Amino acid sequence: MRKGMMFLAIVVFTCSLFATYVSGEWTEVNQYKKNPPYTIGFSNSFMGISWRTQFMAEFEEMIKALDPVIEEVYVTNADNQIAKQIADIEDLLAKGVDGLIVDPVSPTALVPVIEEAYRMGIPVVIINDKINTDKIAAYRSTDDFEFGKAGGEWLAKQLGGKGKVIALRGIAGHGVDEDRWAGAKSAFDKYPDIKVVAQEFAGWSYDKGKMAMQNILAAHPDISGVWSSGGAMSRAAVDVLLESGHHLIPVTGEDENGFLKKWFELKAKGFSSIAPSKPTWITRVGVNTLISLLMGVPVPKVIVYPTPLITDENLDSYVKPDLPDTYWANSLLSEEQIKKLLAGQ
Repeated sequence: MRKGMMFLAIVVFTCSLFATYVSGEWTEVNQYKKNPPYTIGFSNSFMGISWRTQFMAEFEEMIKALDPVIEEVYVTNADNQIAKQIADIEDLLAKGVDGLIVDPVSPTALVPVIEEAYRMGIPVVIINDKINTDKIAAYRSTDDFEFGKAGGEWLAKQLGGKGKVIALRGIAGHGVDEDRWAGAKSAFDKYPDIKVVAQEFAGWSYDKGKMAMQNILAAHPDISGVWSSGGAMSRAAVDVLLESGHHLIPVTGEDENGFLKKWFELKAKGFSSIAPSKPTWITRVGVNTLISLLMGVPVPKVIVYPTPLITDENLDSYVKPDLPDTYWANSLLSEEQIKKLLAGQ
């Protein structure tokens, strides 16, 4: 028990060291402290893309590492439906979980049920996507505004501050998508000669991204650049450009291995990009934070981690030619685990 508490305290301290922002407010843990073993719930917003597969595998690995402390785990998948996630969380609370990890479908619609858990004295750790209430135990994520801004600024500079650009976005209403686009727009707004001529939601998926890019390119063959909210869509955009015979134009990316491979292959032809990263290990942080709260280890209420940037200069250290296209570089999983997890994807 004492060793477990020391381990969690070290994890919390280490996580804080690598954060971009750590709130001055620390969560009062006396209200949550109880003896293990614990029953916890995880309300996930959706699955269906490889980033999410890796995201869940990181969660499962952390659960295994804390097996003596965690007795039972309930995991739900909202399938991007607000009503279902609300019902999922209500069901998890009815099961009597000791604590919750939530990746919200919506930053606003889930506020009432999250605040209800808060009133019940159940610690709720929000990860990955934001929630518009401070009635939570903790929040852990990266800065998606900076993600979008980094790509937007890079693209504008690549184009010399002028040109027609398009946006491949994620899922309408998702906090991640909203923040990334707000960041990109903040960059584009500085350049009056940058015109966003089209934007489509493609669900962060390769197939939807390819269809969206084909449609946009047919309508706007004179585009100068592509801002993308996700790596699989970036890879799809590059493939459409190549398959259509269109000349290569700047495309922003993410740390999806397939996109990194494509970028690496095309560098000799003058293709360049930037790839911000959102770590799949954020689920591990969510588990550690929740268990810390339950064991009485104080934690900062808010930690926002930096957004690593992959550029022409450091691409070599991130691209993995022997791993699947669907691998995401900012992971704590081993290569063996990745190959087994993503086989066939």
